[in-house]
This record gives sequence, structure tokens and C-alpha cells, in this order.
Amino acid sequence: MKRNIIAPKRGKHKIFRAAASLTAAAAMLFFHVASAWAADDFITLRDAGRVDEKKAVGITLQLTDGEHFEESATFQVTFSLKNKDGSAVLKEDCSFVFDSGLSSTDDDAVVQDFAYLEDGKVRMIVSGRKNADGSGGILNKKLPLPLGKLAVMVRNQDVEITPVVEECKAVDERGILVAISDFGSRDAYVLKSANQTSGGSSGGSGGGGGSRRVGGGSGASSRGPVETKGVWQQGANGTWLFLADSGFYAVDTWIYVQGKWYRMGADGVMLTGWYEENGVCYFLNANGAMETGWQLLDSFWYLFGDDGAMKTGWQKVNEKWYYLNPVRPVPQLVLDKATGVVLTDPVTFAPITTTAGQRAYGEMYRSTVTPDGYLVDDTGAWVN
Repeated sequence: MKRNIIAPKRGKHKIFRAAASLTAAAAMLFFHVASAWAADDFITLRDAGRVDEKKAVGITLQLTDGEHFEESATFQVTFSLKNKDGSAVLKEDCSFVFDSGLSSTDDDAVVQDFAYLEDGKVRMIVSGRKNADGSGGILNKKLPLPLGKLAVMVRNQDVEITPVVEECKAVDERGILVAISDFGSRDAYVLKSANQTSGGSSGGSGGGGGSRRVGGGSGASSRGPVETKGVWQQGANGTWLFLADSGFYAVDTWIYVQGKWYRMGADGVMLTGWYEENGVCYFLNANGAMETGWQLLDSFWYLFGDDGAMKTGWQKVNEKWYYLNPVRPVPQLVLDKATGVVLTDPVTFAPITTTAGQRAYGEMYRSTVTPDGYLVDDTGAWVN
């Protein structure tokens, strides 16, 4: 968990005189992509799914090649949040979570503050100390810095998120708070209302550069998948990353390469195994490719649609009906067999729970009777 020190307790003048150290977590997160990330825009916004009932936007910062200073440890960014009719997004309709990579083992190394100012303006501040030799700005030209997720409640109209350029500032190498001089794109990022298509941006994003898969079982766009141009690169510990032709690594996005879908994680590393997005389960094989059709996993059969979404309930395949468990396992308390007392963890003292004996979510029923009273054979097919 990150330490979140509220900036007002220190005073803004102290925050901007402080110089922050480059935290180990942030460095480790992107050390393997430093050499090839292209710094074209100071701010990159991308779809980050949902936080509770709000739509979330991931914010990444990087000093562009044209900026006159190389790094900064203390900075602020400000955004204007406006509904389509020009009204301001209310304070209670927005929130922000700083990226865990900004945390530090030093109790006073990083100050983080999020504030709703007025008339739909929000501001994020990060500050702390530099290394003794003056190096260590967490915001620099070498590494993209994931700042965090801005969550906004989108109701019956689109919401535009626009950077307030004159209020995006950083402490330069002279220790003076200055405006970012080489900003790049200043376009608004649009979050679509529920009766519109999924949110997108009129500006650039730091994703894979190709057509992106839409989560939640929607599959690829109506125009069909578009090849994500780029090359695979091997990272640390046998991991894989994808460098798109745009010069950006694919981060927290789906990519479509040589007829197969792959999911890249928030750190740019290709994912494998089970993956859930917007309540929909997918399975990515050992090579990272998304599976479709019938799959035997851990001795159980599962069915995945052409869009990769795992199927549940009754499904008709080749003129036969199959039943796939639509109920997620519910953790049950573990009781001592002799006393009936709830067992607890000896270290944390938290109650011990288990899902043992319950069917896996999506597992095909076979050689049994379904919950609604139909017999299925050893292949899982309904016996009619």
C-alpha cells in the first residue's frame, strides 16, 4: 500500500521546494522499456476500465525531448472536467488513485495530493527529495511515469477531460517551479455516456497502436481486427513485451498480432493464464494467445466464444446442448471438526475460508444432473 501524505499539512511552498527521489518501485516497473519509449506528449491518457461505478482514465507523464530541463522530482498537473453541455463535473463525481509505483520505503520520500479546486478543475501534486548527488527526478525524459487513475462518474452526457496547460508545472534543475514548455497534444479525452460507444480520446494514447479489443465480451470492432504493427521483445525473467511501430510499448491493452489476440499488462508484460476484464473471463495460453472454443484446463472443460469470452449456462454447440456452471464459487468458513469453531490464520488471525467442493466458474457439467433437472452424459451433452 502506498503512503499518502496529505500535502496541505506540509504547505504548498514546502512541497515545491522539496525534490523527490526516484523510487525503486517506479524504476523497476519500467527499466526494461526506457530506451525505446517515445516522448511525444507530456500527458498520455488511456482507458483504464472502471473504478466502482465510475469510468477510469489512466494518466502517464513523461518530459518530452523538447523540454528544456531533463528531470523533475516535484510537479503538478491540472485537468478540467466538463460535461458536454459545458457544466462542471461535481466534486463527488470524481476521484483519483495514485499509482502504487510512486510509493516508497522512505516514510517522507514522496508526498502525493489530489484536490478538487473549483468549477470542475482537479489537481495532482507529487513531491519529495532527490538523491544526495542531485539526481533522481521521478519525472524525466527517459521513463514514462504512471501517475494513477482518474475516475469520473459519467451520467447522461459525455465528459471531456482537458489538461489545463498553464497549470501543469514542475521544479526545474535550478529549483524553480516553471510551466511545462513542450507539452505536445492538448486535445480533450472524451468519456462517452452510457448511450454512446465506449470512451476514447481525440488525442494520442500510449497503447499498442493497433485496433484494440473491447472488453466485456464485445469482441473486436465492427470493422474487424486490425493488425497491431510492431515487434516482440523479450524482457526480464523470460517475459515478453511488444514494441509498436508508433515507438510505444503496448501497455494495459489488447493487441492483435498474426491472427491472435494478446493482453499486455499495466507494466507492458504479456499476460498468460486466466484474465478477467469487466466481469468477463478469458484464457491466455502459455504463448499469451487468447483461446477460443473448447478448452481442457486443470481437468475441466470450458467453452470460449469467438471473442474469447468464457461461456456459462446452457450453450448449443454442433446441435448438442451443454451446461456450463454460471455460479461463481463462494468462500466458506472452515470450521474445526471437533469443536465447530471457525479456524483462523495463526499469524493474521483472519478467518480461514475455502471454495473446496464447489464447481469452478464456467466448468462444464458431465455425467450428472444439472441444477434445472436435465441429465448430461460423460461428454457433457444433454441426454434428451
